[in-house]
Parts: sequence; C-alpha cells; structure tokens
Amino acid sequence: MRKLVLLASFLVILILAIVPVSAQGGSSAFVRIAHFAINVDDVDVYIDGNLRSIGRDLGYGTATSWLVVPAGDFEFAVTPAGRSMNAAIIESTVVSLEAGSRTTIVALGDTQTTGITAHVITEDYDDLPEFQARVTVLHADPALGAVDLWSDGELFQGRMAYPGSLTLLSGGTNDGVTSFDMVEGRYDFTVVPNGQSGPVMIDMSDTDLTAQTFYFVVLTRDEDGNPSAVVIEQTAN
Repeated sequence: MRKLVLLASFLVILILAIVPVSAQGGSSAFVRIAHFAINVDDVDVYIDGNLRSIGRDLGYGTATSWLVVPAGDFEFAVTPAGRSMNAAIIESTVVSLEAGSRTTIVALGDTQTTGITAHVITEDYDDLPEFQARVTVLHADPALGAVDLWSDGELFQGRMAYPGSLTLLSGGTNDGVTSFDMVEGRYDFTVVPNGQSGPVMIDMSDTDLTAQTFYFVVLTRDEDGNPSAVVIEQTAN
C-alpha cells in the first residue's frame, strides 16, 4: 500500500513539475509528454523529428515541462533512451493542438501485456473558482483493474479503469480520465477495487489541496510493482 500526501512536510511527496500558469495569447498551444509506460526504462522524446534536450532521458513516472508550440499539427515519437527513431516504441504520431489548449501526451501501457501507446489528454486550465483546486486523475495501470476513488470515507468517483478497457452505455470505450474541482483543504483519498470498500490499494490519506492549483494524478505502479500514485502539481498565476 502506498501513501501519497501532497504538500505535507512531514511526509514524502513526489512533485514532478511546478510551473506557473502564464497567459499566452495568439496561436500558441501548450503540450507536455509524460512517461508511464510500464517495464520501459528511460526514453527520448523526438519532436518534429528532432531530439531536444527537454526530451532526453525521460524517466518512468516523470513528465517534461510544458512546451509552448504553434497551434496546429504537433509531431512526436518516443524511443528508448539513446536510440534513433528507427527503434521507436511510439512511432511518429501527429496530434492537432488548438490555440490556447493544454495537452498532456502520455506514453502508456505495459510491454508484457497491452503494448505501448500514446494517450492524449486535453486538460482544463480555465480559471479556477476562488478557494478551489482542480484534480485530473489518469488510470495508467492495466493490471490494476477497475477501481473506485473514495474521499473521507465516502464513494467519490466510481468505476475508473485503464483507457479502452470498459464499454460505455453510450457506446465506445472509456478514456481512463476523470477531473473535478474541490475546495482547498485536507482530504483522505483512497483507491479500492470497483464496487468494494476495501482493501485499500492506494492510500492518499491526509492529502492537502491548495487553492488555485492544478493536480495531475496518475494511478500506476512503483518500481517494486506495487500500486502507487504520482502527482504533477502546477500553480496558477
């Protein structure tokens, strides 16, 4: 069982990136690449066929900082660190970025089961109400199964699952992502198997959420193969 506590000095926290949210006008977009491909060592991220320093040796459970790029087509590829694009685990892919948007592209999957794919998430960075934080959660472990998110002893978000693993009543499959705003404060979050109150698979008790802050939380595995959570925190101006 893993405990993840945000912004509590007496417990361990893993914060991958803290970058002020700056206003950008015109035809720019924001994009970042995150590495949550299980059983894959460090990777290199190629952008428009070129390897930039920001994309070198990206470790598992980490993400690049936000890149400001022209809106429109954005081309990327992911390779094992030190290898050329001929060895790509995610071949050259083009996604369309709208002006002003914030997009997180996640290298996702497990080499031993699902294979590795790119999962594109458009994040909501619109203005936050006063005294509130925004939390986006990604289910990134195909072995974890469907789970429920509990808050302070009550069911908060039900039936989260790895992208594409659930068929929706409306047709199609799930995207593995949920997002919600919460009033700043301390919460006892836990992750349990879907439809059950336990056992606790990931313990996020005593989690502090700070107003005007965006949290990107990934349900994944640690280096020992245990269910864990990683958070990327971003403050708003």
